[in-house]
Amino acid sequence: MFHWISDQKSVFLKLFNSLKDGGVFMFVGPAANKFNISVISEKLARSDKWKDDFLGFNSGRSYHTPEEYHNILSEVGFLVQDIKETVTKNIYDNVDELKNWIRPLSVYASSLSCREKTDEFIDDIVTEMFNQKLEMENDKIIMNSVKVEVLCHKISQIN
Repeated sequence: MFHWISDQKSVFLKLFNSLKDGGVFMFVGPAANKFNISVISEKLARSDKWKDDFLGFNSGRSYHTPEEYHNILSEVGFLVQDIKETVTKNIYDNVDELKNWIRPLSVYASSLSCREKTDEFIDDIVTEMFNQKLEMENDKIIMNSVKVEVLCHKISQIN
């Protein structure tokens, strides 16, 4: 859920301040990666083809790599005990099934004024995914969803 918050650092600071010394904080969420639907959508929205359709649009989402999360959490004061990426393999029988999975996830696509533009934007997302070497296996589309898992705690404050 943290990816829905653009200023994650301030939220992590509030969480840090609300924990007792020695308190534990754990979360799992989507990581920044080349197949992340929002990352691709944002890239497309800034392209010459789509930029006029997204003037002033802000998805409000923010994605980070494990290294970026480690830095943010450490800056706030957390001691990061464990942080790692995990990959889940998603299998789609065909392009239409992949598009149907993308449709509700792309805030950008759903903000467009008509169904035709939405469909075209989703087509462009899929094209970009294949340009980035989306995997194929036995005529099925394989997409790896990358998540970041974080476990950290608040170290005792010495006064």
